[in-house]
Amino acid sequence: MNADINSNHCKGIENLIPYYSPPAGGKINNKSLIGAELTSLYETYISYYPNFDGKSDNIFQFRVVGGIYQVFIEVVSLGTLGDLLSTLSGWGFETVLANAPTKYATGWMPVSRLMDMNSLTKTLNWARPLFPGVGNGYESLFGLTQSQGDRVLRSDFTRMGYGIDGAGVKIGVISNSYNTRQKAEEDVGYGDLPGAENGNGYYKEVDVLLDIDWRIYGSLSDEGRAMLQIVHDIAPGAELAFRTGFLGELDMADGIRELADDAKGNCDIIVDDITYITAPFFRDGVIARAVDEVVAEGVTFFSSAGNFGDWSYENMFIPGSTPGTISGKAHDFGGDDIFQLVNLDQGTYTIVLQWDDGSDPLQATTMTDMDLFLTSNNGSTVLGFNRVNTGGAPVEVIPFSVKAGGATTNIVISKASGNIPDVRFKYIVFRGGDKFEIADPDQRKGTSTIVGHANAAGAIAVGAVRFDNTGTIMSFSSHGGTAVNGDTRADKPAFTAPNGVNTTVDLGNGDWDGDDDIDMPNFFGTSAAAPHAAAVAALVIEAKRKFGGANLWEGNSPTPAEILAILKSSAIPMGVPSYVAGAGFIQANRAIGQFANPTPYISNLVL
Repeated sequence: MNADINSNHCKGIENLIPYYSPPAGGKINNKSLIGAELTSLYETYISYYPNFDGKSDNIFQFRVVGGIYQVFIEVVSLGTLGDLLSTLSGWGFETVLANAPTKYATGWMPVSRLMDMNSLTKTLNWARPLFPGVGNGYESLFGLTQSQGDRVLRSDFTRMGYGIDGAGVKIGVISNSYNTRQKAEEDVGYGDLPGAENGNGYYKEVDVLLDIDWRIYGSLSDEGRAMLQIVHDIAPGAELAFRTGFLGELDMADGIRELADDAKGNCDIIVDDITYITAPFFRDGVIARAVDEVVAEGVTFFSSAGNFGDWSYENMFIPGSTPGTISGKAHDFGGDDIFQLVNLDQGTYTIVLQWDDGSDPLQATTMTDMDLFLTSNNGSTVLGFNRVNTGGAPVEVIPFSVKAGGATTNIVISKASGNIPDVRFKYIVFRGGDKFEIADPDQRKGTSTIVGHANAAGAIAVGAVRFDNTGTIMSFSSHGGTAVNGDTRADKPAFTAPNGVNTTVDLGNGDWDGDDDIDMPNFFGTSAAAPHAAAVAALVIEAKRKFGGANLWEGNSPTPAEILAILKSSAIPMGVPSYVAGAGFIQANRAIGQFANPTPYISNLVL
């Protein structure tokens, strides 16, 4: 859903198209409990009724039940959550997940009743669309294939030299979907996944704890199936499990616990590729806390570092002057410049601002109201989707598109209210970052983009290199360095693994000409790198059990910390800072070679 560039609120910011109609002045009034996004959706729905034809996208997820359009939202109550849900259910709200201690719920709300929610001043703190998670893949293709990562990781030699294949280890994958395209059975038959019809002798079916219901959400990309194929290529003897993480942060946290639960997933390793743009940058959110919880129980957790490069800005708020159309003080980017000039190419963008004033984001009690705007050079034209945040969540989101290259705009960040002097803030360009540039090099600071649960203390964040150029980090691979609770997390990223490999899942980007196949799809992104690392860890676990004791098969399983240490110490350094590539490019044979010797074999014979 895009607003018209000729909207009264868009004039003067050339070539920029807001994702939906913004409020006048870039901020919704303080009586709105549903925010600019849902207000704009309601107004669009009414203006087109009965011919509204909403499509799910990066902001809104729709479904139609009995002819009624519903949108997937998240809500936080002021009082008892049950009181709020009782009222909402009477208006047709269908709860998907409810958590009374956090006063948080997700569910499907009739679009026609959205504005009614503003009347719930005693029971509703705030509501907003449940922004879909960002998958960290750039994938594409179709066909029968083996990941090229197997060769460059030396995992093929490792399996042969040590007689291991990941047997006795179970790996759980969390992604958007597994089989909404109904292609998993074909993959099993071709040998790309284990199952009853697998011709290679790997008959244990993928344990699907929960997948997206394609009848409700439609067909997604099935990126989880691509990740599982990579795992199966590297560690074919490992058991596999899948659980969607696409139903919100709280649901994904539950999914992590389910995969780790002995009575449910019973996984030794979990790997995911989802980033929630509203997950806290500066504090541990619900997913990060779930990660640390299962790691403490002995489960090794890998996460894609993210595909956001260094497309970020972070600083302590420095009060500057005030543009005439914006309330409060604007941040001084340097030299009393409150307008941060940025260059934009044609494309779609999502920029997210968060800040830390010491409050717990899970309790939705921020004491500071900050706003994010795009403005013309004199600040007279303002584009934003801000709300009054005090007592709510310290997050603002601005989605827009650029219709032609060579565009420029100014970012203005203001502090509308709040008495806390030291407020750290950061914005990250979650979509369109490769087309985004801060014009002044001196203003390019605080460029870390590993955030959320990938930045959890227990998570092993994995960066990406191309399988045929393993000494060079991919430009989109996220950088580490974001402090959580005031402390910079070490090992972010921990190391790198290959991407750009072949799977049978078509993610829509086509075949890459840089490999030697004819028509096979290539899976790019840290989404492809993370499952490679997780599968190597499965080989390490089996090898430790086999060779790590006084006698064969008398060894103990390594702890998550030991697995991290083994993979880091055996990685090939890449000659770049650790916040870019960690310890370097991992190698399965070097990792296991630290504690065991392989059986020699002839790999090539020249007569």
